[in-house]
Amino acid sequence: MARKNKQLVWHYTYSNNIKAIVDSGVLLPPCMTPHAPVMELAVKREGLDPNCQEYKADAAMLLFSQREDWEPASYRAVNIEGMVHPLYKLEEYESFGIDVFRIGVSRKHLYSYTRLKEIVHLPEEMARNLDKTARAIGGNPFDWFGTNQPIPMDKWEDIQVYDVATKTWKSVVVEEETEAQPMAAD
Repeated sequence: MARKNKQLVWHYTYSNNIKAIVDSGVLLPPCMTPHAPVMELAVKREGLDPNCQEYKADAAMLLFSQREDWEPASYRAVNIEGMVHPLYKLEEYESFGIDVFRIGVSRKHLYSYTRLKEIVHLPEEMARNLDKTARAIGGNPFDWFGTNQPIPMDKWEDIQVYDVATKTWKSVVVEEETEAQPMAAD
C-alpha cells in the first residue's frame, strides 16, 4: 500500500476510531459517520444549533493535509474529570494512551480547501474563524484538501501510525482481523 507520491495528502484519526474506519473500508465526512450524534452534543454544549448552516457545512467536510510532519488543526481534546485538555502536539497523545494514525490519499480525488468551502456553502465568518484558529496553533488552510464524499479503501495509498519513540510515521499493515499493526522495519 505504501507508495511515494508527492501528491499524497493525509487524513488524521486516532486509536479510538481507526478500527471502525478500517472495518468499514471507507473514510466518511463527519456528518455521515455513526458518531455524528456525539458531534451534535458537543455543538449544543458550545451553544450552537446542529441544524445551523455553519455546523452542517463544517460536518460535511472530510479534510486532509499536505503537511508531511503533522497537521496541528487536526488536534483533539480529552476530557478528564471535567477538565478539557487540547492536545496540539503529537507527543501529547501518548500520555493519554492515544495513538495517532493518518490515511494517505492522492490529491487527485479531492478539492482544494478553497473550492470545498464553496461546495459545502461554508459561511464566510466561520471560514475566517477556522482560518484564524488553525493559524494560531500552527496550521495553514492552504495545506488543506478535502471532499464532501466518502473515500473508499481502494483509494487509500497508505495508513501510518506515529511512533513517539522515533518521532517518525510508520506504515501499518491491515490484517484480516482488520487490526492495524506497525510494519517491520526494513
